[in-house]
Amino acid sequence: MDKHTVRIFKNLSLIVMLVAMMYIVPKIIGLSREGFDVAEVLIQYNTYMSFGLAAAVILIILAVLQFIRKDKTYGSSIFMANQGNFPSFRFWKRFTTFQLYWLSLIFFSILGLLSFSIKQQSFTGVGLLKQQFTIVDSIIFSSALVPIAENLDAIALLALSYFGLQLLAKKIKMSKADFRGFAFALSLTVGIYGIANHLLRYGSEVALSIVGIFWTVGSFITIAIGNFVVFLNMHFVNNVLFDLARYFAADAIKIYFGVFIIALIIGYMWFYGQVKKQKAFGFIGDKSRLSRHSSEESE
Repeated sequence: MDKHTVRIFKNLSLIVMLVAMMYIVPKIIGLSREGFDVAEVLIQYNTYMSFGLAAAVILIILAVLQFIRKDKTYGSSIFMANQGNFPSFRFWKRFTTFQLYWLSLIFFSILGLLSFSIKQQSFTGVGLLKQQFTIVDSIIFSSALVPIAENLDAIALLALSYFGLQLLAKKIKMSKADFRGFAFALSLTVGIYGIANHLLRYGSEVALSIVGIFWTVGSFITIAIGNFVVFLNMHFVNNVLFDLARYFAADAIKIYFGVFIIALIIGYMWFYGQVKKQKAFGFIGDKSRLSRHSSEESE
């Protein structure tokens, strides 16, 4: 398969996997714990699912359009599994999506724990569930549903805005450097989405400026790297720590979350050092694999 076919396959595979996780995991918990007997829980699930599915359809359409267009000047990214493809930085080509997921989970877990130790607060809205769920059920239900659905919405908006910018840039013959600058500025549209989403779903328990910064920074990172999972982990860790703080003492959270981080680090180094037999940070040092990635177009 040529690189464009591989790229669309990776994008579509990631979208399908995320939708499946968003649908199946909360569904199993909701049905097995009779959570859907409560109208509020069922409405919450259906609302997030509806918006998440709509965003997934938009992303699939955009992936197909980008595949058809194959724009060598302004790229063909939809920011799902497009790491290192323009306008993102080429450095990230050396990482697989799974590596980015694992590394970003470690990074944001460390950052989240440090932030939690200083001040226990959420940086975006977190929905609360009825008490018929157990603690673990509640955390899994919300963590599998909310971050995926909301981030799919955000990245669909980003990818749609990017597609519109491509059409404009082509019409006015914008330089590639200027285009990249405007592409990164699109993160502001996601920041606005984050604020609007927060006001509609959660009220104002978190300062809107913090919410706007959270979503703007997350989308900026997504554009810089070109992959969905990094911002997803940023959102996931925020929600999990907020959920844990509702049920457990702060000292217990620090200990158990610290152990979790250490296990992630040891597991990553072992997996990529012993099982995969490759460098822990992408394809550094592996000239044959890196050269294949470097040979692709910068889009």
